[in-house]
Amino acid sequence: MAALPAIAIGTATTALLYAVVAGFAARQVATAWKTERWQADAAAAIAAVPVLAVLVLGSDALVPILLAAGVAALALGVAAPSAGLRGGVGSIASAGIMLQATAPVALAGTTMVVMRAEVMASLVLLFVLACAYEMGDFLVGSGSSNPFEGPLAGGAAVVVTGFPFALLLIEPFDILGVVMLGIAAACCPVGQWIASAILPSPDASAPALRRIDTLLLLAPLWAVAAGAVTFGS
Repeated sequence: MAALPAIAIGTATTALLYAVVAGFAARQVATAWKTERWQADAAAAIAAVPVLAVLVLGSDALVPILLAAGVAALALGVAAPSAGLRGGVGSIASAGIMLQATAPVALAGTTMVVMRAEVMASLVLLFVLACAYEMGDFLVGSGSSNPFEGPLAGGAAVVVTGFPFALLLIEPFDILGVVMLGIAAACCPVGQWIASAILPSPDASAPALRRIDTLLLLAPLWAVAAGAVTFGS
């Protein structure tokens, strides 16, 4: 797995990794919605550039960077209809597709970079908990006859894995305590549901999106809880 070595090496390698993942994820979502090919390429750039930009400009520029990316996504979406529609309806749909393809993955990627720069220990803990969730979800969910056993097993794995760190008050547990375990356990499956919701169908092919889906909600909330990001500033 490339993620852990990239995080361990430095902020630049973390940014490069998540820029690539976010770019591929956005492109796959746009392609699944049958956008124009140039729009899919643009979606990749719009998702990847903010991850690299926050590396250079720092966390204080996070909100302006994301807002600029959102405006670019909407503008390039309106430029050509997609999703099998034509005319104004197709252009509006295309704008929405471009925004949903880029915004969630760009937000997750940028917050991972900010945390690597400012609260590395917290980021490593986040990564460990996300991996614990994915292992529990896969081991139980792959053989389950219903859609609930996998996420429940993954959530339980998060709680069991994270409990010792909560007792040691490693950030963000030093502020929110063990309640953060419940938040983390809940955010992972919600991130998966968000990923499914931004695709035309849950089984649409988007492997890069599925590599980052557990972080779509967890990473921004974890960054805020750890104090690495203050969206209101």
